[in-house]
Amino acid sequence: MTTGSMTRVAGVVAPLLLLSACTGSASTSSPGAPGPAQSTPPASAPSAATPSGSAFPGGGLAVLADGVQGGVGLWMLDPQARFKATVSLPQATSIATANGGIAVVNGPALETRKGDLASAASTVSLKWPAGAASTDVAALGLSPAGRIGLVVGADGAYSYATAGSDGQVAGLASVSQQPFTPLIGWLDEQRMVVLATDVQQVSRVAVGADPASAQPLTQLIGCRWVAVSADGGTIAAATGSALYVGPSADWLAGKQPAEVARVDEGSVVWDLALDRTGGRLAYLTGVVAPDGTVGSIREIVYAASAGSWRKTADISVPFNKIRGQAWLG
Repeated sequence: MTTGSMTRVAGVVAPLLLLSACTGSASTSSPGAPGPAQSTPPASAPSAATPSGSAFPGGGLAVLADGVQGGVGLWMLDPQARFKATVSLPQATSIATANGGIAVVNGPALETRKGDLASAASTVSLKWPAGAASTDVAALGLSPAGRIGLVVGADGAYSYATAGSDGQVAGLASVSQQPFTPLIGWLDEQRMVVLATDVQQVSRVAVGADPASAQPLTQLIGCRWVAVSADGGTIAAATGSALYVGPSADWLAGKQPAEVARVDEGSVVWDLALDRTGGRLAYLTGVVAPDGTVGSIREIVYAASAGSWRKTADISVPFNKIRGQAWLG
């Protein structure tokens, strides 16, 4: 789980602005947002360095971003490490891995898309409680069995909710300390994973039955992003200096997760995405310019191999405004 030219419409905050604020100290800096989106981006874009072999067996990476028929839509990263535009979804605001594909909040509905993503395999209308202050979905997460988690709101005023298979939204509630980044994931059917911010504005990964009671994990401070594999077995997190991945059981036991990669000097990372079993990690990174804008955006992919992680792709992206990304389930 956007301001400036990287705005996620319908209330999703800019990860570049908010991630930099999510540090382990009270002092913050804002790297800003990337420059203007391309007016006519190509229908597909090759990687700068195509990985040897297939970096994406068993399904690709879907990105919800601009540049599809002049607006927002879905891009797919194929086995040759090329981004290809698949379908225009101008009302879509958030994305998550779903069983056999992805789930997208598209206007008033939750869609499941599979295969080439061109059409919805199923659609469920989200039914909001009477008097809901906002129905703008900033972030989406599905539990291993398909329970729906939602972060709703905009501009630093977020609430968390759940929804059943019938689309009925319940439990719309805020937390005392707003998260710097509105994100939600699931370990199982009872426990959520979120970013929790304390009164000193220190951000940590937290786990609990609901965001208000979630307990911060102590291994890392200054967490800027968190992601959970769709099976709930793996958690990844990014700080301002490095990315970490470890089994969920180890995180809960207080063990230090493995460092997968360092964040380059003068760069930021956001939109971490783990595949269903936690064996592949994708994230976006960009270079912060002196004026605070972020450019040279790239997609980085790592894969677990023989007990370690190796980089399998480093790709220039054909889009600037990103609303989220998820591996096909």
